[in-house]
Amino acid sequence: MKRFFFALFFAMPVFAFAQYLELGAMIGASNYMGDLSNNSSTVYIQETRPAAGIFARYNTYTWLTFKLGFNFAMVAGEDANSQTESIRSRNLSFRSNIYEFV
Repeated sequence: MKRFFFALFFAMPVFAFAQYLELGAMIGASNYMGDLSNNSSTVYIQETRPAAGIFARYNTYTWLTFKLGFNFAMVAGEDANSQTESIRSRNLSFRSNIYEFV
């Protein structure tokens, strides 16, 4: 029985026609780096927001592929997370959604 499932697992790409149609999804995190992030390489966990995407790709020939995709991310920045008093007293913040159609 183990051999059957082992063989089935390796034969799945043949059954799924993966060489022609590819489907995928991604999840992750997005972060802002700019004026409201104290211009440093430090990642502020409070400002980390979700990101996600899906895509479909159809390979018609070895030289022609059609791709369709959608990605979404949120970014945010706050002066309140700065360690410099003059920047914190400015008290600016923002949140923005990013939509990408491929």
